[in-house]
Amino acid sequence: MRGDITKFILEFLAETAANSVDIIDTILSSGYGASVGKMHRVSRELRIAEAKRNQKQEEMARERQRYHALLYYLRQQGFIEKTKRKDSELFTITRRGLQCLTRLRNRTAQRMPVPFYAKERNDAFVIIAFDIPEKERGRRSWLREALRNLGMKMVQKSVWMGKVKIPEAFLNDLRSFHLVDYVEVFEITKTGSLEHLL
Repeated sequence: MRGDITKFILEFLAETAANSVDIIDTILSSGYGASVGKMHRVSRELRIAEAKRNQKQEEMARERQRYHALLYYLRQQGFIEKTKRKDSELFTITRRGLQCLTRLRNRTAQRMPVPFYAKERNDAFVIIAFDIPEKERGRRSWLREALRNLGMKMVQKSVWMGKVKIPEAFLNDLRSFHLVDYVEVFEITKTGSLEHLL
């Protein structure tokens, strides 16, 4: 049996160089009596798996380094501090950090929603006209993108038209972000008259 395993190892090494861990792992994974071809296939699979593990470990190490750098930056800015408690060191937020958190929360609350809404056809034409001030151009761009995604067509830069049903979620977002004062939404009814929707 020892002679068989020796032969097994020598045949394997006759075709490739390997360290002791690779040799033992290949033998154990291939099974006793496996052909040299199978041993090489198993060895290749083990090397690929090892490379993937190494790559994942490297990625995790890079991610850890990024978070360590971020924690260092937050400490340098005075947003967090390190305190000792018993046998461990803990991070705690400072007064300056709480002020920064409030600003970040306010900024997030002002962020416009994703301009995608459920599309639904309508038998009647809908016209949307708006006059949003230049200082609100980000919201104006968001509105144009939302109208385009709903399937409406631009008649003029601030006048859009289409046979689409205007989703309630879209109207609610116009209200939430205080755009209703700048936007008019009309529907042309079957009788040919305009009906104000917003």
